Amino acid sequence: MSSFVLLCIGLLLNRLSSAKKDKYGITQIYQTKSGGLNFVPNWTNRDRKLESTETDTYSTNDKCVARGSKGIFDIDSSSGIMTMSGSTPRYYCYLTHTNVEVTVYAKRGTETSYKSYQGMVIVARSRHKDYKTDYCRARGYYFRLYNDGKACFLKEFIHQPSGCLIYSNKNPCINNFGTGGVKKGKWYGMKFVIQNKGSTVNLKGYVDFDNGKNGGKWKKILDYNDKGNWIADVESDERQCMNKCDYDGNEKWLTSGNSVFLRASYIKNYQWKWLSVREIKPFTSAFTLDDESNNDGLDWTVWIAIIILLLLSVVCVIGGIYYMKRRKRVDVSFDHGDVKQLEMEGTSIPNETTNIGDGGHTLIEDEVDGKEDDDEIEIELDIVNDEDSEEM
Repeated sequence: MSSFVLLCIGLLLNRLSSAKKDKYGITQIYQTKSGGLNFVPNWTNRDRKLESTETDTYSTNDKCVARGSKGIFDIDSSSGIMTMSGSTPRYYCYLTHTNVEVTVYAKRGTETSYKSYQGMVIVARSRHKDYKTDYCRARGYYFRLYNDGKACFLKEFIHQPSGCLIYSNKNPCINNFGTGGVKKGKWYGMKFVIQNKGSTVNLKGYVDFDNGKNGGKWKKILDYNDKGNWIADVESDERQCMNKCDYDGNEKWLTSGNSVFLRASYIKNYQWKWLSVREIKPFTSAFTLDDESNNDGLDWTVWIAIIILLLLSVVCVIGGIYYMKRRKRVDVSFDHGDVKQLEMEGTSIPNETTNIGDGGHTLIEDEVDGKEDDDEIEIELDIVNDEDSEEM
């Protein structure tokens, strides 16, 4: 039984410690959708340098494109690092997705001019790639680490070229996500998780400050439910854009997007690595012992293993207590022939209550009447300790 319990403990610990990893060895927090998207851009197959509007023909299935204003994207295959520069560089991957976990590591370089919104940004569940032909389709969700240390979610409604740029108002933010600002030369892991929960869109933002060591030590810094009360920030001269798109300003983006992209603004030598885009189940369990709320938790197989282990532990404890009690009681049986043999050897058999040892415990024996019979005489001893046993 004990070997079986130890085996169960080993299997459970292995299950808890074997959180799934992506191609780069980075922990995947949420369960992958069966048959769903699991994309990496392949920055390790060939050195290349892209300018805005160029397709990254060496990316996986040619899915990624360099966009933005005056963007330069230098990809080093030996390190798998993309260095980004320009006024508004954007690296797009055209991927159809709904529930998604996007992971990337980013390192701050320098800024060519100051903007209050500067930082490192992931955009997902977006249809932004179509904004030039239909600016109503630019919608999407943003996870932004600002250089000043703030982190926020944003929701985009409209992106009209040389016109309306409409985002959400009263964005969920945290003023200091952990390092007192984005430090130059330090890698910051970012995870952006978007999941539908019925008619609500749940957003989670995670950071890792350990450069992916042991899969990353992921800390959740933002968690927000878009229930339709996260409204657009619309200026008076932008109302006509909202009307054209038939937007009320409280829309939530429940349907799929076709773009995931990385962005920064007015920068030089910002770096990115280990980008992955993975479809996950709608608001499902986490693999890891995360502090998830709102019905998140351990995978069901882990719960079953824990319940079985607890039941086995209870059985073992009860069995151990019973076994120890049995060891403290020794049943010594003599048949009639054994008693006569002891008497011949000069050993006296007490026939009354006798004190044994210092503990005051007693030995009680049935009377021996010397009659020839086959009745067994049982002597029961309460053993106080090993010394008492040796004295007897």
